[in-house]
Amino acid sequence: MLRIHFTAADLGAVRLAAGADPLWESLLSQHLLRGGATPPILGQWRAGAIARLTPQMRALMGLAPPTGYSADFLTPTSGVRDIAAGIDAVLATPREHLRADLHRLVARRPSSGWLRRLADGDRRALSALAAVMRSYFDAVLGPHWDLIASQVAAARARGARSMVDGGVDRLLTTLHPAVRWEAPTLHVAYPVDRDLHLDGRGLVLMPSFFCRRTPVTLRAADRPPVLVYPIDDELGWAAARRRPVTACSRCSARPGPRCCAPSHSIRTAAPPVSWPCRCAYRCPAPASTPPRSAGPGCCGPARAAGTPCTPSRRWATRCSTERHGPRGNASHHGTTS
Repeated sequence: MLRIHFTAADLGAVRLAAGADPLWESLLSQHLLRGGATPPILGQWRAGAIARLTPQMRALMGLAPPTGYSADFLTPTSGVRDIAAGIDAVLATPREHLRADLHRLVARRPSSGWLRRLADGDRRALSALAAVMRSYFDAVLGPHWDLIASQVAAARARGARSMVDGGVDRLLTTLHPAVRWEAPTLHVAYPVDRDLHLDGRGLVLMPSFFCRRTPVTLRAADRPPVLVYPIDDELGWAAARRRPVTACSRCSARPGPRCCAPSHSIRTAAPPVSWPCRCAYRCPAPASTPPRSAGPGCCGPARAAGTPCTPSRRWATRCSTERHGPRGNASHHGTTS
């Protein structure tokens, strides 16, 4: 059981995070990818995500094991909605925090040279970390980010209505089934027994799409207090998957061999939800063929709109398509499940 102790000052400083946090969603999604206890509705997402993992991304996931402690410095933000700003916050982690977090992480597992360099604040190691964090987000969460953010925004709106209607008491009472408010203490179902004293710092409440079963928080008590809680909105994910696709948001083509790039999002019926374009158009391009603007007939699987494309004379009849879909909370900072 986690017990969060509030003072009068803390009750006046409770706030809801501004929106879905890319760093928290990245870390918690890694728990789902490694832990195996993925809800059936997310099975297709998990299969596709695993297929996109690179060796560097798998090394990153070593910092966030599905059980036990995940490094606190990976999630220094609370509701920062831009991945670049979040990564900048990671790079600004004080060296003593890096060292403390990584020493705690490797206490019961072998340490690699990369982890030791990270703990020392080595610039090359930190740059490599930043690059792989961005790559992971773009490959695993980026194609679905609009949907994730919209589901978190809906949960935040529900929390805001509770606060408007009944104040902080109503918000904390209705936060999540795993949470019980008995003023001045918030009792949270938790794998370990722990007390967190806010001491006037307040608390950020953050709804999360990839947080599962029970809320999570940071292990280090000296960091800004945050409680991340599940929104459990699998029906919203399922409903979005069933919406009819209308057009690629970049080239305006319907999904199929004529969509201009596999990384483009797909516009769906209102409300808009982005999905990855699941096609690529490939063809041999003779050098003598005049350039053609990227668009519905673009043959390049990774060309951006407005850049030249050189399609084959045979593009309309003989080019092939290639699928880019799938091939074929368990834990939190400082606990075991």
